[in-house]
Amino acid sequence: MPKDIRYLKGVGERRAALFNKKGIKTVEDLLYYFPRSHEDRSETKEIENCMEGETVCVSVTVFSPVKDTQVRRNLLVSTMAVCDSTGALNIVWYNNRYVKGRFMTGDEYIMYGKITRSRGKLEMVNPVYEKKGDERFTGKIVPLYPLTEGLTQKLLQSSMELAIKDTGRLEEYIPSEIRDKYNIAELNYAMKNIHFPDDYESYNIARERFVFEELLILQLALLSKRDDNTSREGVVLEDILCVQDFVSSLPFPLTGAQGKLLMKY
Repeated sequence: MPKDIRYLKGVGERRAALFNKKGIKTVEDLLYYFPRSHEDRSETKEIENCMEGETVCVSVTVFSPVKDTQVRRNLLVSTMAVCDSTGALNIVWYNNRYVKGRFMTGDEYIMYGKITRSRGKLEMVNPVYEKKGDERFTGKIVPLYPLTEGLTQKLLQSSMELAIKDTGRLEEYIPSEIRDKYNIAELNYAMKNIHFPDDYESYNIARERFVFEELLILQLALLSKRDDNTSREGVVLEDILCVQDFVSSLPFPLTGAQGKLLMKY
């Protein structure tokens, strides 16, 4: 029996309700909730080479801890300076009270976000950040999923990572001879790489597998329906005078093929 999404580590009743809004009720449902796109966070860039407007990963050291500035009643601006061997970068958060005290001078982080410029200085606003050595969603290609209110990318990414580990080895159901014939990837390889691909070539291989799978299931369903229809006995019409009366009332003659069909009765 499929495992209820509630019992996946870190989900629980409240978050399960959010998943249910997207039709995700089991861990298997979650595995088949495929990304809408991916972000390439696999390569880092030196600060001096960062261009305004681009979204990049940087490997940086905290130069000064977070400083909070209450600009007005409903606007808190938190800033922090980071650097690498080539330059400095300001990190900015708006109305985020959780970053104060989180960063220590000298700590190393991987940060991912969009580069902007303010007062002549480069900035990165509200970045994804992970302590160097503890990377989970930087330094790799990361999935982005369709969301609903309360369901965040971070929650979905973390849950998907756990689901893949928690499920273990999935049982393959497409025979090897069919996979070999059509050059289709094995299920476990495809499932891992549709979500967390090693590279975009691996993602495309995984995607081809699931497109093939979807078409195969559709074809099997159509064949099953056809077999079901042909196995049923048809309705026998013993009195066909109503058919003849109907044909006589038509304002046009039947075609040759239609007439031959009628003669069978």
